[in-house]
Amino acid sequence: MADYFHSRVNPKKTQPNSDYAFFMADMVTKREAIWDKDHYGKMKKGDYIGFITGPTGSEVVYIYKVKEELPASERPAHWKSSEPHTEGNGKTSVGERGVVVLTNVHVLPRKQYEWSEIRDATRRSTNGSTNGIPRGTERVVTNKELLPFFDYL
Repeated sequence: MADYFHSRVNPKKTQPNSDYAFFMADMVTKREAIWDKDHYGKMKKGDYIGFITGPTGSEVVYIYKVKEELPASERPAHWKSSEPHTEGNGKTSVGERGVVVLTNVHVLPRKQYEWSEIRDATRRSTNGSTNGIPRGTERVVTNKELLPFFDYL
């Protein structure tokens, strides 16, 4: 059974946005691209990840499937390698994290969702300034009936 993760690409953080731009360029040309594994290393082949993008209040989530897992030695040189991008996103250096190959070729009915739709369905908190958005990559544990695409996982 597949798991679903989501990760915020914070529009105010330069490094994650730069990495996401590289990611999107590869996704457009190759229909696959690499990304960091989650800080616990739980992400596996067949799982899905949604990238939460856009300005606060109008976020959009783009969904990708994990096609392959690669070791940390496959991390590109332009990726940050010393500490996490955001505070609280792992205890060790991100340079020790594995890599996943993601693809936008998958069986889910949609590849894009409004963040509010996923936030409400996964019962993320809406208090505070983050509007329920995770700080790092987060595995989502929820009832499959809450989101239409969970039926496909």
